Amino acid sequence: MKEPIISFENYSFRYHLRQKEALSNINLKIQNGEFVVITGSSGSGKSTLCYSIIGLIPHFYSGDVTGEITTNTHNVFDTSISEITEKTGYISQRIETSLTTPYVFTEIAFPLEYRNYDKQTLCSKIISTSNNLKLEDLLHRDPNQISEGEKQKVGFACSTVMDPDIIIADEPLSNLDRKNRLMILNVLEELKKRKKTIIVFTHNYEYYEALATRIIEIKEGKISRDLPSKSFITISNMNDKSYSFEIKDNKKSEKKDSIIEVEKLGFVFDSGFQIQDLSFEIKRNRIIGIVGENGSGKTTFLKLLAGLLTKKAGIIRVDGKELESLEGYEIANILGYVSQDPEKHFFEETTIDEIAFVSKNIRKTVNNEEISLIMKESGLFSYKEYSPHSLSHGEKRRLAFLSSIHHNPDILLIDEITNGLDYDNKKWLAKQFVELKNKGKTIIIISHEWEWLREFVDEIVYFEDGGIKSHMDIKLFKQFSEEEEVRPWE
Repeated sequence: MKEPIISFENYSFRYHLRQKEALSNINLKIQNGEFVVITGSSGSGKSTLCYSIIGLIPHFYSGDVTGEITTNTHNVFDTSISEITEKTGYISQRIETSLTTPYVFTEIAFPLEYRNYDKQTLCSKIISTSNNLKLEDLLHRDPNQISEGEKQKVGFACSTVMDPDIIIADEPLSNLDRKNRLMILNVLEELKKRKKTIIVFTHNYEYYEALATRIIEIKEGKISRDLPSKSFITISNMNDKSYSFEIKDNKKSEKKDSIIEVEKLGFVFDSGFQIQDLSFEIKRNRIIGIVGENGSGKTTFLKLLAGLLTKKAGIIRVDGKELESLEGYEIANILGYVSQDPEKHFFEETTIDEIAFVSKNIRKTVNNEEISLIMKESGLFSYKEYSPHSLSHGEKRRLAFLSSIHHNPDILLIDEITNGLDYDNKKWLAKQFVELKNKGKTIIIISHEWEWLREFVDEIVYFEDGGIKSHMDIKLFKQFSEEEEVRPWE
């Protein structure tokens, strides 16, 4: 057998200040041209394995290391990150942390310029890559001013523009609408045909059934299963992944039925994208799902409701009061907001203080026993004295959610909270939303995961080009989503 392109030999790693090893005695060989999917629950060690392949461990994240890792026959520990990434493209789950230039064009050009490519070759590679990923219309835009899904495509372009031998992708389909999800899968299929070695870290392994040669499951820092794709999917499908919630019929409130009213709302970005003349209302004690393609205005609309952006025209009323007439602490008292990037929520040094942050700042009573209870229920209690930034991606999502609800707001605004989450975490979140609705709360959720939304929402608002394309009840949405569903694994 040929020398593997990636090899782990008796590899273990423990982060500083953590008692338990993140990875324990990993032995793994990946051959040139393989398409390997690595899956596992949140906190299982997937990201640590990913960081180890590309050299972030031990060159950036320090800790106790034993064993060996080689990529392209080079020992990772003795090779700089710059040398590793010359032959290995890395698509990060958090693209926004790597954006450094004012234009999408220069962002894609950066890895080429860093390695002194001549101008003609540089331009040729950028044009070819942007065409493959349908990025032509974004090249002149500021990457920090485009949608999260569009950022994801830019990250993919930056990682593949040098035509690397190995492509490491951490949840590359998260933040993407159905059309762009299928496009990325087609790009991965082309890369596979060109004999590239592809390793995808994801919870949604089903999307890759037709492409993957192997699916590897990590559990508590160890390899628990390593099977051909078809075999892994067959075994996994035997497990019940259904949702079951008790949704109460709440008594009609004596308050006005509409809790949010929007009249002729207008907003314009410097790029020219705008929300114009948007009007509709949201009823009290409902769960509303917001869907639509990347860049359709969903997140902008949610930020306008939260008071994080200033409208250019129209009226927003929250519980009968005009939003612009309210002070910041009054808005925070009524609304709980969770953005796509959970780290934007973190201000405190420990997770337990983070949950109490909003309550302290709007002068509400902080009940430490109640915080300890919800931390135990969410599986975060053992991390109560840890920095929020040290948690896994899924743990950060749960923490951001808990910090947004502890002060007991009447309205929750949730933006793509399931990105990178496993099934158990998605089910836990859905259950929390249903329980909050049963307590009389109103919840608005943006998500590309239609299959998840249709299990518990009451109605759907479909955004397109800064406006509302349709507003449908759950029965109609289920019919519509099943007809439109993209199932690339079939």
